[in-house]
Amino acid sequence: MKTIGSQIQSQRKKLGITQKELSQLSGVGINTIVALERGRGNPSLSVLMQLAETLGLRLFLEPKTFLQHLGEADEVFDGEALGAEVEDRVAGVETFGEQGFE
Repeated sequence: MKTIGSQIQSQRKKLGITQKELSQLSGVGINTIVALERGRGNPSLSVLMQLAETLGLRLFLEPKTFLQHLGEADEVFDGEALGAEVEDRVAGVETFGEQGFE
């Protein structure tokens, strides 16, 4: 799974811009960009949104407990019907993962 930082770095390089240029275009400090691309730091959502907008990326947020909640729902609802719905949702997430953040 690619990290957010590696996704940002990959898209930045694909666009042919430097970290300094990304900083100037996005308004995000260069030290923040360097740290993020190295897998360090803890950027705010607004910083990630600025970078995503500048790079032409989308942010995709999903609760960590998504699959846990589905497991609990299995006990309450028809497991077979819910299982098909879960497969459809997971397939959609996997498809999106190739295009956006994972």
